[in-house]
Amino acid sequence: MAFPTVAGVGRGGSANLAVDNIDIVFDAVPDSGDLLVILLGVDGLLTATFPDGYTAFPGMPEVSSTFTLNMVYRVCDGSEAASINVTFSGSDQATYQAYRITGHAGTAPTGCTPAAAATDSPDPPLCDPGSSAERLWLAVFGLNNSVITVSSYPSNYTNGITDASSGARVGSARRELEASSEDPGVFTLSASQSWVSYTVGIAATGGGGGGEVFLENRHGIEQGIKPQTAAGIGGVLIE
Repeated sequence: MAFPTVAGVGRGGSANLAVDNIDIVFDAVPDSGDLLVILLGVDGLLTATFPDGYTAFPGMPEVSSTFTLNMVYRVCDGSEAASINVTFSGSDQATYQAYRITGHAGTAPTGCTPAAAATDSPDPPLCDPGSSAERLWLAVFGLNNSVITVSSYPSNYTNGITDASSGARVGSARRELEASSEDPGVFTLSASQSWVSYTVGIAATGGGGGGEVFLENRHGIEQGIKPQTAAGIGGVLIE
């Protein structure tokens, strides 16, 4: 087997403007079988509504202070266009990263329980698929400040990227590792801020998936609510 491959990352934001919707533009038109993993940071406690067919990761969205991190995924069927439109329940700044991944197992990627705190070192939590496989791991953070910069990414993670639009910033990095679980190191920021962090595990073709983790939160996600969080304060609605 070979590890899943990042074919490209679409990156953008609201150009420092408060908006009530945003176009998430992929790096290319997705092919059938591609896995899309989208990070969307919003500078506010707004509900984000994604198109039909996009599934929220377990525990998503997560709120820290006045910032909301949304993370969704989709296994493409060939009907996708070069972009999608996401609407918000109000107006604020937003920024995104949209990973397009090939060579994956075709099952639900494994998520985790989000972490949230206010420090200068966002710490992505343990991701535990439960069985060993060749996996692409994504370490992710988001915060409500575009001035704060990232001075270092988690140890052993590569291709670190960060994007911002006024009050919203997201960042991520990746690692190829055959393991049954992964607990990334920390991102280092130029100053303390309220943040949300997350870890995703994506198995290679023929490897173990993570669908069982998603199923634990399926009912809440289908209702547009993360556990113990009303949609009006950061829930994702998936039509």
